[in-house]
Amino acid sequence: MTIRIRGVAAATAAVLALTIASPALAVDGVIEINQACATSTGGCTAGDTDGVFPVVIAVSGSYRLTSNLDLPTGGGLSAIVISSSETTVDLNGFTISGANNCTSNMCTASSSTKHGIDATGADAVSVKNGTVQLMDGTGISLGLSGHVIDVIVRQNGLGGIVASDRSVIANSSTVLNDDGAGLVCGIACRVEGVVSSANRGGNGILTGVASIVSGSTVEANHGDGIACTNCNVIGNSVHSNTLWGLNLSTSGYSQNVIVGNSSGNVTGSNHYELGTNLCGTNTICP
Repeated sequence: MTIRIRGVAAATAAVLALTIASPALAVDGVIEINQACATSTGGCTAGDTDGVFPVVIAVSGSYRLTSNLDLPTGGGLSAIVISSSETTVDLNGFTISGANNCTSNMCTASSSTKHGIDATGADAVSVKNGTVQLMDGTGISLGLSGHVIDVIVRQNGLGGIVASDRSVIANSSTVLNDDGAGLVCGIACRVEGVVSSANRGGNGILTGVASIVSGSTVEANHGDGIACTNCNVIGNSVHSNTLWGLNLSTSGYSQNVIVGNSSGNVTGSNHYELGTNLCGTNTICP
């Protein structure tokens, strides 16, 4: 009888150890990330076992926050680092918060490479549905073909959102970020329905060639409102930026309202009105 009890106890302990060491899976197969596993030995994901930030995602798949993530004071840390392509992170309405020093909407500017979500070395990463704020570096940094959908990125030390070529940024906001642009995207990007406001380190939206910027509100940034080359700029509200409203090179623009930008409303070389725009009270822009 004693031998049997000991055998059962040993088997139970082995199963428990395996359970602790394994990532938490929701019933739909999504791997869960939360403050408890991020700060516990065993971690949230396979290979993330040190019990400290950042949470490391090294296996492609689907991940979901089930709590806020709050980084410790002292800075110098990313929240989530993704090295695996074809990965989705659903913030699930929760907030990732760094420890940047912000007072009256002014944060500490930074050149840090420690970001809220750092997927610089991974392609086809999607981030959606939540908030990233108060990081020392950029809020979200993505590689090729990234997606940022329904995310608020605010009060980060370096900039808001940075994505490489062929990415989509939609229905998101990037506001009050220091020492960098609100949103930077590479070539062939689509930026749609974005609010970029009061970013203090550069342009509101900066994209590469063959990009489309549409349906966005770009206001009170400490650079140009929208700057791009060989792009199409359609149906945006561009207001009260420190430099130009639109700074375009070999690009087309139409159906924009461009008002009150300090250096002027439209500048650049070889920019063409493809439809009516409103510059102040004038429908001839510039």
